[in-house]
Parts: sequence; C-alpha cells; structure tokens
Amino acid sequence: MKAGDVSSKLFNNKYLHYSNPDHPLASDIFILPGARLITDDPKLLAEYANRRFTSVIVLTNYINTMSEAQAEAKNLIQLIKKEYHLK
Repeated sequence: MKAGDVSSKLFNNKYLHYSNPDHPLASDIFILPGARLITDDPKLLAEYANRRFTSVIVLTNYINTMSEAQAEAKNLIQLIKKEYHLK
C-alpha cells in the first residue's frame, strides 16, 4: 500500500478548501474547522507517518543529487568554453 492509499483511509477531503476551486493545483489549501480523521487506528497512523518519512528521505536525496549534478554541469560547461575558446 502506498502513502497515498493510506492517506485516503485517514483523511476526508470534505474538510479541504481551495483558495481557487477552479484551479485546485494552483490554489492554497486550507483545512476547515472541525476536521476529523476517518479513523484513528494507531497502526494506520504509524504506517502513514512511516511512508511520509520515507518519501521525505527519497525526495531529499533526489534534490541533493540534482543539485550536485547541476554544479557539475556548470563546471563542465566552463571547461568546454575554456578548452574550445568559446564565449
């Protein structure tokens, strides 16, 4: 089961409010007062937390790898410009 699958068992979307309902992906999302979980099953909550934690680690590693690759690409461009006398 993926984190999204677990979240659909925990969170009720009726408590979400979008600042721009016509464009939800470009909206700020607010949680309405009185929001409740669908279930308070401790095992399901722990599974969700574990999956989110793992997602953060994977995304952090990805961002770090992309940052390093970008720096190496910039260095390579400078080397090519220097070696081939380009501007």
